Amino acid sequence: GRVELPTIIDRANFYIEQGASSLLMADSKGVATPEATRYFLNNVRAGLKEDVPIYYHAHDNFGTGTALALAAATAGAWPQATVNGIADRGFAALEEVVMSLELLYGVHTGIDVKKLQRLSRTMERIIGISNPPYKAITGDFVNIPSLVPGYIGALQGKGFLELEVMTPYELELVGQRPQMVMTYNILC
Repeated sequence: GRVELPTIIDRANFYIEQGASSLLMADSKGVATPEATRYFLNNVRAGLKEDVPIYYHAHDNFGTGTALALAAATAGAWPQATVNGIADRGFAALEEVVMSLELLYGVHTGIDVKKLQRLSRTMERIIGISNPPYKAITGDFVNIPSLVPGYIGALQGKGFLELEVMTPYELELVGQRPQMVMTYNILC
């Protein structure tokens, strides 16, 4: 944020002239928006004298780590990510970035997504920090369907409706199993 874009491009080209085979661009403060990230990386790439891989490093200060990583990927950069988003000030969660690239953008990452759940749990055990149960992709409760249609059917005398789990992918794809949890609300 303190250096103008032409200066950044000049420095990048200097490093390439000195033999750099890749570049690391960072939003160390974690203040860029996904649109700004894409704009920045597209302009840096357009200004390079030689096409080299660009890696992008951004923190999750505003809960946008995964969005920033995806913006970087769509600009042709290699986003950095960590398992469960674990880092100082947070980071893009590997499991979220991988599944988004694979299923939303059609990018084959080469990562065995069936092992994401186990990898996430292993990281939890190693560092002693559990994910919230509603965490995207690897959370325990991401696979609980809404029961409202079933309740409405039962109240209308139509019987409890068979529901499918409302996720955008088969849960088994990421090593999870569908589960049904009955909940109730007390209305006051």
